[in-house]
Amino acid sequence: MSWEYIAIFVIAGFVSIFFELFIPGGILGTLGIILLLSAIGAAYGQYGLDGAAYVLLGEIGLGAIGFYLWARFFPGSRWGKRIAVQEVIEDEEFRHNLDHLNGKDGLTVSLCRPAGTVEIEGKRYDVVSEGALIQPGAKVTVVQVEGRRVVVRPR
Repeated sequence: MSWEYIAIFVIAGFVSIFFELFIPGGILGTLGIILLLSAIGAAYGQYGLDGAAYVLLGEIGLGAIGFYLWARFFPGSRWGKRIAVQEVIEDEEFRHNLDHLNGKDGLTVSLCRPAGTVEIEGKRYDVVSEGALIQPGAKVTVVQVEGRRVVVRPR
């Protein structure tokens, strides 16, 4: 196998991996990796260990350059802006912890087994019970807050 075929394997491998970014599912990425490994194997069969090493180093270099260019230019491109989330969540609940809920009373909105939803002062929160099953509409008290984890117990 000549070096032209090895180059075609390398190019086809990188193209397959590139299209995997837009058509997820794993098939194109797997095909791309198989093509890149096949290029190394073909280089080893034709040119020995030195040829395989050169192909491997070339693939690493091309991969690094491609990743740099993608990371540098893709997020600002028209396609990048269509794919990426552009809005920022500006909710106090997400920026701060929930320590202010400690000791508050509320009503269960859903079945807590042990995870569920509770309404406290007009807002809904995801909570866990101390282990007991709590029916919807039951009165509960917040007994512990650890970051985003809110623990309740029936009153």
